[in-house]
Amino acid sequence: MVSDRIFPSNTPYKLDVVFMSLVFYAIGFFTKKYVLYLDNLSILKRLFLFVLCSSLTVVLSMRNGFVGFVNGNFGNDIFVFIFVALSGSLAILLLSSMLSKTKVSKLFKCFGENSLIIMATHTFLIYLCCKVLSYITNSDIVLQQNTNWRQVVASFVVVSFLSLLTALFVDFAKKGIVNNE
Repeated sequence: MVSDRIFPSNTPYKLDVVFMSLVFYAIGFFTKKYVLYLDNLSILKRLFLFVLCSSLTVVLSMRNGFVGFVNGNFGNDIFVFIFVALSGSLAILLLSSMLSKTKVSKLFKCFGENSLIIMATHTFLIYLCCKVLSYITNSDIVLQQNTNWRQVVASFVVVSFLSLLTALFVDFAKKGIVNNE
């Protein structure tokens, strides 16, 4: 594993992951003031940069191999890992910048405001979706690395829909609580 060449293997308390997290934290801290300039770019430049960053992320992540950040597995090349992570983050920032002026931004705002609830319930929702899809298709659906793509897409759609319903329910409940005070 490439991380063994940079960090000692079996570091206590996952210090290799901590140090790698600090790298990203520092990069984010020093570049946050430049992110605001993305809105000043024309929509065509943002679209071009988005496609470029997304393409680089996909191609280089396939080259770098499996990554398990929590386990300290940073793929085949740690520098490619860092570049792919930054390229993917920039692609998401560019996409967010392009969508910020659209009606879709309200949906993302709802997801963002309820992300903790979604994060707390998504494992259960995935399990529930697998059970429902297993019952409907009369086959055993377990999401693993060798899972059929149709099952993954169907599960993603159902989990996204259930997450949206959860987020909307919480949003309406918050408004009801606030309005009743």
